[in-house]
Amino acid sequence: MRAAAKAERVVGWAAINPPLDYGWALFLGHSGHYEAARTADAPRLLLHATEDDFCSRASFEAFAAEVPEPRHVAIARGCRHFDVRRELPAALDAFIMLVDKRRWGVGADEPDAPSPPAKAVT
Repeated sequence: MRAAAKAERVVGWAAINPPLDYGWALFLGHSGHYEAARTADAPRLLLHATEDDFCSRASFEAFAAEVPEPRHVAIARGCRHFDVRRELPAALDAFIMLVDKRRWGVGADEPDAPSPPAKAVT
């Protein structure tokens, strides 16, 4: 998350099962990650497993409420912290589509809008 705040060009970033209830120990008091989440100017994916042992629902909801738009909250129902990888591909696909639409100026109410033209790589 801090890298997203420092990089010149970030098209989006994801917080996947952030260990909010144990961040004090994991980050040794350096909570800059969470501040970066609130200040980085990029779309954000916030993914939470409902049975996560490292982040309660209340902690995640409080965190998500502090992260400004544009954000996409995805919930992996019935998943524990490390089981979320089952839900990750679908959550990332949906998020990438939202970021792509925002980047190309396509409205969210146009789900079947054509993709932008591909650029040749030389």
